[in-house]
Amino acid sequence: MSGRRQIIILYVLGLTLMATRLFAQSPWKWGNRVQVGLERDSNIFESSRFRTAAAAGRFVLRSRLDRAWPKLTFSGSYAGGLQAYPEYAREHKITNQLDLGLRWRLAPRWQLSGRAAGFLKLYFEAPLDFAHTLTEAQLDAILNRRFSASLSLRSFGLDYAASDVFDFSGRNVALVVHTKVLGRAVADFGARLGHLKFRRPAYAVSPDGFFVVQASRQEDQLFGASLRLSWRKGGLWQLIADWQQNASNSYGNSYSQFRISTVAGWRPARRVLLRLAALLQFKHYTDTLPPALPIELDAERNESNFLVADISLDATRHFAWLLRLAFYDNESSIRNVYYRKLLFFAGAEYRF
Repeated sequence: MSGRRQIIILYVLGLTLMATRLFAQSPWKWGNRVQVGLERDSNIFESSRFRTAAAAGRFVLRSRLDRAWPKLTFSGSYAGGLQAYPEYAREHKITNQLDLGLRWRLAPRWQLSGRAAGFLKLYFEAPLDFAHTLTEAQLDAILNRRFSASLSLRSFGLDYAASDVFDFSGRNVALVVHTKVLGRAVADFGARLGHLKFRRPAYAVSPDGFFVVQASRQEDQLFGASLRLSWRKGGLWQLIADWQQNASNSYGNSYSQFRISTVAGWRPARRVLLRLAALLQFKHYTDTLPPALPIELDAERNESNFLVADISLDATRHFAWLLRLAFYDNESSIRNVYYRKLLFFAGAEYRF
């Protein structure tokens, strides 16, 4: 299917979702946000050596639809974005994300939920289109007055249109225990096991240092653990520590990774909303490998280190001015090679 046809189909789906507002009755909660503005990117090609700065126009539509029944809750969201670079037509792209979820209260202390999500990025002229899909089932249980737990099963996959070298499918199982600490604070302790299957063959290294193609395909085993602290006092604050070990049967793809991230949002004044997000990553590859073979086609998928600050100023109930300043130090498409960029965005948002 051509990129243009996919764009048309996705926009029809998005407009169909929006059109449900025409027949939505009072039990449905509906909200839309439209953002427009200009962005300045100091490194649009995510290069570690040669930076190219350019301006881009951005248009984003976000829609959300919710409804609650006595024992069932539905939530749906759609986000579509258009990014256009006047100087570099090959960077024109459109993104679409659809997320649907259902929660079913089985008993006072038990809840079952399901989720299906998809993300699609399309370039107008570059052969980098890809889709990411996810399905998830989760069981939540209230253990006592202080503790609750969640068990989830997740299936996901990545599919590039131009090549299957970087495509994969995967599954993981995760267990998270929630507990209240220090009054309003909540602590989440989690552990997960996962398995990735790639479409590319696995590689080994011969004694004389040459890569040897194996008969089997690449498969990775993942194990991770995380701790998240969340609390509300004058705003929303989160601190997350996450560790992951990736063991691969293909030489050069095993690594260990530790991340610390934080998210904060508060209102210093009635019409002003400040939001901060930061991520710091420590990553170590097990095998010694020159930085030559790519690990991804789309470098934006590898967010490694960043600091983002957002300011929203409400002019009216429905209209707000937006500012964003962001710094990124991300791993590029080549392992252990990082690129830096600064982003500045100024625009407006209309809510209806």
